[in-house]
Amino acid sequence: MFKSFKIALIIALSITSKTGLSQSIMFGAGGSYGTDIQQFAPNFRIYYGLTEHICFGPEFSYFPSIKHEEVDVQLTEYGFVAHYIFEIKHKAGIYPLIGINYSVENETHNEESHTTSAWGASMGLGVHFNFKNLLPFAEYKFITGELSQSTLSLGLIYNLHFGQKKHSETEEHHE
Repeated sequence: MFKSFKIALIIALSITSKTGLSQSIMFGAGGSYGTDIQQFAPNFRIYYGLTEHICFGPEFSYFPSIKHEEVDVQLTEYGFVAHYIFEIKHKAGIYPLIGINYSVENETHNEESHTTSAWGASMGLGVHFNFKNLLPFAEYKFITGELSQSTLSLGLIYNLHFGQKKHSETEEHHE
């Protein structure tokens, strides 16, 4: 999991040094509820903001073991998503998301274990609020495939800006 975060950070920093776009790295954490597994999970994400409106990166959720009809079920989800952010107001944005997902489900019954893994597509919709570098967010995502489910997520993202500033931001500092 952390290896994919390191790779995303290295790629983002290398792209930044070669372009003049307004860019950022966003680190996020929160909680997700899986409607199929009916369980809460910690959720971690790191995004690269290519522009003010486009960002992408890996996500990770771990649904700990829960008993379903005498079967212990544990689910891990790895995803890579892209967002296009529509600014509603200066302090709020709404975004559709699309991506790929890899899920691994472990089931244990009477000390016998069975693992199922599957690739799927993810799509959804989210909203965030902008308080300087902090972005509280709420998100709905549907994951297709053999281990499909819907997730509802709430969390907080820290936005670390670098690259060129927006024209309107530099004008605000001069006024």
